[in-house]
Parts: sequence; structure tokens; C-alpha cells
Amino acid sequence: MHAQRELSRLALRKALLVRRIQTRREVCAGQIAVVMRPIGWLDSVRAKWDRVSPVAKVTAVPLGLLLKKAFFPKMRVLGSLIRWAPLAMSLFRAAR
Repeated sequence: MHAQRELSRLALRKALLVRRIQTRREVCAGQIAVVMRPIGWLDSVRAKWDRVSPVAKVTAVPLGLLLKKAFFPKMRVLGSLIRWAPLAMSLFRAAR
């Protein structure tokens, strides 16, 4: 009899542990989905950029610089982003 009670107690603990693991997996999956949203957005932007013709890509940089000077003459952050964008894209491609 003692063995049966011990087995029942162990079975209950196992069921509780399995339930706790399942709950933690669900929480982790939800958190991963939240973290991956921006990465999915960046991937879709990159896919759209890859579909743009090479001529349009070459003209986009000078056009972007002209628009930046026209609309944001004193903003330095946008200039930094435009300056570092080619390096960021090459690092992104290398990491991929």
C-alpha cells in the first residue's frame, strides 16, 4: 500500500510539473512572437527593396539626400541614418 500512495503522489507531481512546463512554453512562445514582430517587418521591407529595380536604387540615395535637405535641414539623426544605411545593409546581408 505504501508503494501505491508514493506512486500516486509522484504521478500528481509529474502532472503538475508537466502543466507548469506547458504554461512556461506558452508564455515563452508569446514573448518570442512579440520580439520577432520587428524582425518580420524588416524582412518584408528588405524583400520589397529587393524587388525594386537597380536604377531606382541608385537614384533613391541622392533623392533621399535632397529630400532630407529640403524637409529636415537641421536634423542630424536622419543624415546619420542615411550615412550608415549602406554599412547596415551589408552587415545584414553578411549575417544572413
